[in-house]
Amino acid sequence: MRVIDIDGRAWRSQDDFYDAIFRAIGAPEWHGRSLDALDDSMIWHDDINDLKAPYTLRIYGNSVMPAELRDYVMRFAEAINTLAAPDKGTELEISIAITD
Repeated sequence: MRVIDIDGRAWRSQDDFYDAIFRAIGAPEWHGRSLDALDDSMIWHDDINDLKAPYTLRIYGNSVMPAELRDYVMRFAEAINTLAAPDKGTELEISIAITD
């Protein structure tokens, strides 16, 4: 499985998060900036982004992010990992790993 490392140590806002995630997955310019939009493009409509499953996004720098942003990133990881779980019926292999 392909692993994409994303450095979140300098993130201070949700815009920083989205900019980095969009670069990593090759999202189109019109991509929505919400967790639901990421769920849609990463799980349900795999033809939207340039990056195709299987892959893992490994986000590091969690320990130095502002608490509110860290919580947001954790919600993102939980949503993607839950929706892409094999028992949910999806054939995609996508996961999010959070590290310090």
